[in-house]
Amino acid sequence: MNTKIRNIILAVVLLEVILTVGIFGLPRAVRALPGAYYVRLQNNRLTAPVMALITTPLPQALPVAAASSTTIDLAELPQIPGLQDTAVAAPTATPTLAPTVNNDTAVTTISEPAATPEATIAPTNTPTPTPQPTLSPPPTSAELANVPTVKQGFNNCGPANLTIVLEYYGDATTQETAAAYLKPNKEDRNVS
Repeated sequence: MNTKIRNIILAVVLLEVILTVGIFGLPRAVRALPGAYYVRLQNNRLTAPVMALITTPLPQALPVAAASSTTIDLAELPQIPGLQDTAVAAPTATPTLAPTVNNDTAVTTISEPAATPEATIAPTNTPTPTPQPTLSPPPTSAELANVPTVKQGFNNCGPANLTIVLEYYGDATTQETAAAYLKPNKEDRNVS
């Protein structure tokens, strides 16, 4: 066989192996990408059709439960040894002691205390009603001055909002620092 033909066949076989591994390995490799890159690939005009093939589609509606009978046949339930013995245990009566009266104890009498004169209460001024504060109507609009703006990173709305509030009150915490405390896992999609 000619060396040139052998090299062409080897190149074609090598290309087929690379394409086969790439086709089967592509979904796993794309799913391993960080969330920001994965979303960018889904929204890109060139890669959106390929991402649609790789991404598992979400159902449009919840599945309907199959019709089932509401009666349960006890014969169909599995019999678990020992479970039936303890499931319905009858309560046992416990005896209680009746109180006994001892007639040998001495009876003591309590005498009434001597009458004490009642204290006279000095008259007070007539109470005046407490004035109720009147609520002023809220303003039609309010505006905060010097509120900074922060460009939100991918899936970072909680740390971005916290950074804006902290900067308004004079703290120079960055969005990345706030995200490190609020979302230790960068790929966490929960809003914090």
